[in-house]
Amino acid sequence: MKIISLEPGEAAAQLHRLNQIFEIARFVDPVKNRIYSFKDGEICITEGVCHEVWNRGQRCENCVSSKAFSTRGQAFKVEFMNDRVFLVIATYCEVGDTPCVLELVIKMSDELLSDAFGSTESFAAMVINAGRNIYQDALTCARNRRYYDEQMSMFNADAAVVAELRFKDGCTPDRRKALLSELADVLHSCIRRRDVLARIEDNTFVVGCLDMRSEDDLKGMLRRLQDSIKHEFQDLDSELSIALAGCYGPGTMEDLVPAARVAVEECADKRDLMIVCSLPQA
Repeated sequence: MKIISLEPGEAAAQLHRLNQIFEIARFVDPVKNRIYSFKDGEICITEGVCHEVWNRGQRCENCVSSKAFSTRGQAFKVEFMNDRVFLVIATYCEVGDTPCVLELVIKMSDELLSDAFGSTESFAAMVINAGRNIYQDALTCARNRRYYDEQMSMFNADAAVVAELRFKDGCTPDRRKALLSELADVLHSCIRRRDVLARIEDNTFVVGCLDMRSEDDLKGMLRRLQDSIKHEFQDLDSELSIALAGCYGPGTMEDLVPAARVAVEECADKRDLMIVCSLPQA
């Protein structure tokens, strides 16, 4: 797909025309959740955040603009607000020197949904279930690698945690699956409501911490995880070891996770060792 490149003046004129056709037309930065506007031929940042239009207090879990931004292409999704259904089209573009996403929103008519799916509720259930299947790891019910690549890597987070399970010789495939599922349960039980858990490799999980106030808070989370892991896996030294590490930011998950993974490698095979590092500040 050819990348759309516009000067700010051209983008402003296009936006004016598009807003006469679509329910919503806007340029956004999905990494920082910003909305762009134009003034005196220049692109500028508007007050507020992009997810507010959907009456949400936090970023969209399945952000179509993040997917378009990360792939430098186009993406689509269906969005719901109250009893209304919208089609969102997101296209990567560059306005001057600013990489961004053009979002276009179309309201889908009740008549169309009723004719095709029987009811709006049936259509909503189908879309929600499809989204879960696309982004959920079947074994552990955590988010999967696709979700990390298309969504989570773009998150602005305060910290990231990496948990790596290392199997010893003689651990069978079925036993490995059972242990991975158990570790996912422990992680789910210890993280906070707004944290996001993903399985990014066969034996590696990451947690995105979106509202962590200090490095001490990160250390506290790691201690809770460590205590729970020791309790659940205390008699399994012959089968596995588990390394924990965290990186405090803030930064994008794309920056935080590699730093935390380097720290995990320093844990070697010492299951009770956890490491906290900080992302270098520019």
